[in-house]
Amino acid sequence: MRIIPGYTRAEIEKVRGVSSDSALNKLIEYNLVEEAGRLNAPGRPMMYKTSNEFLKMFGYESIKDLPELPQIKDVLNDETENVVTDENKVNEESEITNV
Repeated sequence: MRIIPGYTRAEIEKVRGVSSDSALNKLIEYNLVEEAGRLNAPGRPMMYKTSNEFLKMFGYESIKDLPELPQIKDVLNDETENVVTDENKVNEESEITNV
C-alpha cells in the first residue's frame, strides 16, 4: 500500500469507472473530502483526501482504521450475492410456469 496525501480526480474516476465531478463536489460541500495539495506531475492536478469530519461521521479514529480496498470488494460481493433482482424473479417465475 502506498502512503500518499491523497488522490487525484483522475485516480478516483479510474476506480469508479465514471465521472466524479458531481460526487466529489458534494463530498467537498459536506466537508467529507478536502483538498490535499497538488500532485507534482504535468498539469499539477489537485489531490483530495478524506477529512476528519468523514472519519468522525463514520466512527473511525484514524485513516489507518479504514478497510483496505480488497476487503471492501469482498463485502460488496457478499452483499450482491444476496440481492434479489428482477432477473432472478423472472427466472423463478418461468421455472414455476414450466413445471
